[in-house]
Amino acid sequence: MIMKKISVFLCIILVFVFSSCTRNNENTTFNYISHAGNIQNGGYIIKHTNDNFYADQDYYDNLHKITDSNNDITFFSGNHQYYEMNIYNDILYYISGMPGQVWKIDLNSGSKRRIINKHVENLIVYKDNLYYRLSEEDDWGKLYKTDLKGKNKQMLAEKVKKFCIYDDVIYYCDSNKSALYSMNTDGTNVAEINSSYVGNILVENNKLIYADDNRGGKLYTYDLSSKTEECISEDKCWNLNCNSQWIFYRNQSEKGNLYCISFDGSEKHKLVENSVCDIVIIDDIVLYRNIDNDLEIEYCKLSENLVKTTETENVVNPTVFDGGGQTVIPEKDVYYNKSANYLFEIPDTFLDYYSVFEHNNGERVTFIFNGKSDYVKNYCAEKNIPGIELFTIYSENDKELAGDEGPYDDGFGKANNVRYYFTRPYDYDVFTDEAKNSLQGEQLDDYLQDEQKFKSIYNKIYYTLAIENSFVGFGNYKTDPDDKGIYLSDAKGKYSPPPMPQSNVYVNEKCGYQLTFPEDWQGWYYIDESPDGILSVDFFGKSMSGSYYTTYLSERFEESEKMYGLNMFSIVTKADVETHTYDNIKYIGTAKGVEYYSVTGTGATLTAVYMPQEIWEDITEEEYQLAKKDWEKVQQMDYNEVTKTFKNLQ
Repeated sequence: MIMKKISVFLCIILVFVFSSCTRNNENTTFNYISHAGNIQNGGYIIKHTNDNFYADQDYYDNLHKITDSNNDITFFSGNHQYYEMNIYNDILYYISGMPGQVWKIDLNSGSKRRIINKHVENLIVYKDNLYYRLSEEDDWGKLYKTDLKGKNKQMLAEKVKKFCIYDDVIYYCDSNKSALYSMNTDGTNVAEINSSYVGNILVENNKLIYADDNRGGKLYTYDLSSKTEECISEDKCWNLNCNSQWIFYRNQSEKGNLYCISFDGSEKHKLVENSVCDIVIIDDIVLYRNIDNDLEIEYCKLSENLVKTTETENVVNPTVFDGGGQTVIPEKDVYYNKSANYLFEIPDTFLDYYSVFEHNNGERVTFIFNGKSDYVKNYCAEKNIPGIELFTIYSENDKELAGDEGPYDDGFGKANNVRYYFTRPYDYDVFTDEAKNSLQGEQLDDYLQDEQKFKSIYNKIYYTLAIENSFVGFGNYKTDPDDKGIYLSDAKGKYSPPPMPQSNVYVNEKCGYQLTFPEDWQGWYYIDESPDGILSVDFFGKSMSGSYYTTYLSERFEESEKMYGLNMFSIVTKADVETHTYDNIKYIGTAKGVEYYSVTGTGATLTAVYMPQEIWEDITEEEYQLAKKDWEKVQQMDYNEVTKTFKNLQ
């Protein structure tokens, strides 16, 4: 994930935050307030002894460090994004992306290693073990426990949403059974607590804290001693977090504003009048992403921002449909707006559940949920609408939605030099407690399946647009002479790649070994052999993205800075392994008394063909499709099959 960049203002925030913290944090698993809440909100900041680590948006969420003693801000580690950070015995465990694979980095030496090769979320380190839940990219919802090396894996539960750990007990929501459960950390003593269906779940002051989607998102506490539940807020609450005094939440009933409430519900305060998410608590400071300000990280100080407020009514946006448009039924996992000239990816598992209503000559597009239940169908018929609005993408020229002064943020991207934005209703009156209470049997089951599918589609598509930046616009041209972006028009035709291998058998006479490559690799790779014996095998595709490692190219594409291809793997010696940082290190054989290993770099160069829009400012549809085919080829090329053919020539 590459978040939108923010200014150096974040660094100023963090210096203020951490230099004002007085808590004496010991080197233990839970070393700051509301650990589970911070993890469930992204875990992008963590404090450790006299140092403070954070994912810096200005540098693609790479890891930076602030030292309390002198407020010195330094770069600590790159090539990854750093989220859901845990620290245990001077080792920082994190996921690289949201979701992402699990890595660890030694805070003393800086060396890092991948320990779980799956996309996970909700990573918690607890008493010499890792606990995590698999994401949609792998086997969604399975909760696992491993040792700190990612070994001795044990599956504890299936279909888990979020979970937390308190006093050797795991508390979690089972999405299949729509209920809260508890179990011991070894997977024994599974017990149902109640029938709540929750997102975030926290424990503080010996109470469970959760918002129940089955009851309109209202906020509840559950006393673990008395086994009693109490509703403390009628608001629809998202993004929960807490400290020992307050529960913090995004108030979905009031345009996503940031609120806090006491544990007994007697006091409630509005902290920020902006739409927020990813709420992280450190001592007296509440950090959050401001959705109204391009997801920049901002903060408020509790001692200065507690202002009394009154209850508010739900705010409901009208469904955005107008005449003169046409309905498009998507048939593949990429939506292409021909009129506006942009596209973005959509999970193909959703194809039967939505359609697209294009109007304003394609400058406004409403995505419509097509429910399967009788209740949703009847609701749409009564409202005389084609379906339930998921969200709408609109252009800066759409005055009805953009307003006279234009949209408030930078939008997703441009197509034909027009910028596009995103909006959605604040609430929906089709998925309500009243509707659920009026149904039973198969009708209720169908309705609940529609509700869950609706949430899944919205969350996934919004995630790919807002977080993974999957929007690709065509027809944009360089107009600012000071813009130093990388442009296809500057790069095309300027390079000639080195000669590709003519034989599938590679012989390194100097080092005394050979490798055999699959026949279907011909024309898709070349070999870079350095004088010191290190061998780099690089993918060379049909697109510009798959042909040149543009990260190392200047804006003028100077000859001295070009690098051909994208590194797939390298062959290095034991001495190299001992003195450099690599990933996926594997011994493959010995030649002339020297041990050789296959490794991959710590930087993911192959993502250039997965997200080419992140490289080329003026990407064309042709380039995008070529890169997509390159990515399909990359996934077919298993370098482990090559390393197995390592042969000592002596």
